[in-house]
Amino acid sequence: MSVISPLRCVVVAMVLGAAAGCQSLPHSNPDRLPTVVSVVDGSTDRAGLNARVHDAVIAKVAASFYRPDYGGIDWVGEAASRRAATVAQPDEAGFYHALNETLALLNDSHTSALQPATNLRRTTARVQAVPGFGFTMTHLDDNWIVTRVREAGPAALGGVQVGWRVDALDGRPFEPGTLYGSATTLIRFADADDGVHEVALTPTLLGRELGRVDRRPDGVLVIAFREFDRATRDWLGETLKRELLNPPRAVVIDLRGNIGGLDREVGLMLSPFFGERRLIGIKNFRWLPDRHLWTRRQALRFEGPLAVLTSPESASGAEIFAAAIQESGRGSIVGRTTAGAVVGSLLYDLPDGGSLSVGVVGYRTGAGNLLEQVGVVPDIPVTASLAELRAGRDPALEAAVRAILPDVSP
Repeated sequence: MSVISPLRCVVVAMVLGAAAGCQSLPHSNPDRLPTVVSVVDGSTDRAGLNARVHDAVIAKVAASFYRPDYGGIDWVGEAASRRAATVAQPDEAGFYHALNETLALLNDSHTSALQPATNLRRTTARVQAVPGFGFTMTHLDDNWIVTRVREAGPAALGGVQVGWRVDALDGRPFEPGTLYGSATTLIRFADADDGVHEVALTPTLLGRELGRVDRRPDGVLVIAFREFDRATRDWLGETLKRELLNPPRAVVIDLRGNIGGLDREVGLMLSPFFGERRLIGIKNFRWLPDRHLWTRRQALRFEGPLAVLTSPESASGAEIFAAAIQESGRGSIVGRTTAGAVVGSLLYDLPDGGSLSVGVVGYRTGAGNLLEQVGVVPDIPVTASLAELRAGRDPALEAAVRAILPDVSP
């Protein structure tokens, strides 16, 4: 945790014109639901709350951001020049949009503010069952395409099919981030022939899905998971313990859509795939010495053929995982280049129930390579077409199986 020195606090307060900017922000507890503060739009209470949140955010970022030069710009000065217009926003959505425009000047995907309603929804999704429609999408050929329909969820019961395009919600053109509400929603899909399917879906409680595992007829074990955290690590450990009783011919780790997580958990979840302790990353702090990230030698190990599937949605910890496999020569990376978003971040609670993420740690791979804004470039590039997806094919998985088991015809 970075600490704002008294001198720096004074400087930030003078530039922002608000001593309250140096108030302390508590670290977020990922297992505790935030308390959302509601105020009337356009009121003096709204303006006052905006000011408190704005100044706390700017001061925390000014003191903690991992690049002391803020990328070569006078970021604190820019924040001060934008303060009046940001604080004057009459509602929560407008305020957070303006605040994030200021944070975006840092050009860091891990530094942003999450408005209270969204923070509450996402935190709830982590700690308890939440309503959902039961399908996932990917951005392909300038369209949002259904790539998975969860068994027994509302979408499956409503007949939604993999390969359908999402066009509209309740008569309005679909925009990312607007899908999940709490009420019945009329969703317009289009199939491969542009046939229209309007399906009314009511969110139902869907428990958190830690991961999926599938042993193919050819003996390849495919493991997919979305996050690197303790619960997922425990799930992976139990999965491997069970599956290695009858060892698979090869393993494919599917990280497409994996959003990352804790770097410590990345190291622990990599460990079963290495025989020896291995350096996988170097963390660069603003004020502290570098720290090294290692795998650990474990009794539970798989040392057979291995491949990792990646996509532009593979971010942060998923990129650390893929880079470690690639640089060590342990396996092949197949698919598309990852997000290039690998800066370590800390989460803080904001006074209104929102959340602030601050990039506080730079990262290099074990071989010393930067991944930020670069990503992990696959050994075997594969981009699925919409036609292949709609035909039920997975070209990246097919290519991975060919690479690690050349005698197998996927």
